[in-house]
Amino acid sequence: MRWSLEHPFANEQANVAGHLAVLDACRRRPVKHPVHASSSSVCGDRPLGGERFREDDPTDAPVSLYAATKRSGELMTGTYARPYGMATPELRFFTAYGAWG
Repeated sequence: MRWSLEHPFANEQANVAGHLAVLDACRRRPVKHPVHASSSSVCGDRPLGGERFREDDPTDAPVSLYAATKRSGELMTGTYARPYGMATPELRFFTAYGAWG
């Protein structure tokens, strides 16, 4: 089972509440260009060898709780940053992992 399903509240705290806290801290400093790191998971699944992901793929039907929280972060970024004049680029990383991956 995926970590986000085994630990749904920790997943939410990190990806939603944690992200909102970073946005708010950027507003207070002020940081004009915070960069938000999202995930390709927001685009859903693709069959192996299937069509490639595109920048304009729909993101309205996440297939995992993790993807839903990352999409929430994308939506919060634009909504929260706009009134404060923050330019907030969004990056969606594909297959990024570290030593534990």
